Amino acid sequence: MDPFTIAMLGLSAYSAFSGQKAEKKQAGIESRYLGKQIKGIDTALGKLGGVKESQEQVAKTQYDIGQERLNVGSSQAQQNIRSQYGQAVQQSGMATTAGAEEYQQRATKQAENQFSFQSDDLMSNLGQSLAGVEEWYTGEQDRLKSEKMSLEFQKKQANEKKKGFYFGSKPGWG
Repeated sequence: MDPFTIAMLGLSAYSAFSGQKAEKKQAGIESRYLGKQIKGIDTALGKLGGVKESQEQVAKTQYDIGQERLNVGSSQAQQNIRSQYGQAVQQSGMATTAGAEEYQQRATKQAENQFSFQSDDLMSNLGQSLAGVEEWYTGEQDRLKSEKMSLEFQKKQANEKKKGFYFGSKPGWG
């Protein structure tokens, strides 16, 4: 073998080994970076339950506020009915009036029905809100778990690359 060929072989071998060394160093950096990302996802997964609880509490608080407003409105409606009944009895000059009593019964029943419908609407809205929170929670949880699995796979590949042998390479060849 002539000296030029030997020099070229030596240079090629040096390039291969120094390239592999740089690749291993880069793989180590990549592995540490992926580890930090995985840790961040673990932290996010840990906090996800608290965020879900907060969102559920907001929905329940909105329901409670709506129910309180409805109770106040119902109470005022009952007072108005009693007041109107009293005025009808006074105007007729009798202790009781069949028409006034019938009006009071119809108005009371109508107010009760209205309260019931509005209360059902509030309960339906609460159910929809809580279902939306649950849907968000499971979707976010699944997304984070999927991302974590992907990062763990990438980290495993980087660790193999750091060792000097990984899928897609041959030992000793960068």
